[in-house]
Amino acid sequence: MPLQVAIVTVILGKVLSAREKRERLKKTNMAVGAFFSEAGTELIKHLVSFETQRSKLKNLVDVSEKWTQKDFSRARQAVASATFHIVCKDSELINLKEYLGSTGCSCFGYWKIPIC
Repeated sequence: MPLQVAIVTVILGKVLSAREKRERLKKTNMAVGAFFSEAGTELIKHLVSFETQRSKLKNLVDVSEKWTQKDFSRARQAVASATFHIVCKDSELINLKEYLGSTGCSCFGYWKIPIC
């Protein structure tokens, strides 16, 4: 009997652990979705402006309605292996800070992201 209890306990623990992991992943995906719907796309535009070789980056990710899944995969791989050259002046950081403060995006408050 004690062996059966131990086996059931281990199996039940693994099932609960897997369920908790799925729930955490679901919550993370919801947070990422909220971020992009509230501020993410515009934030990316601001951050891209710091890239000194924007034309090279634009060529990597010039998305159109005709893109297929292969195009997105190719772009993902290209961006993952790309080297970025970021240059940012203090005035640009101030503009970015003002943008982040004006978005009203609850994500920044939730994650307590320090902004400058």
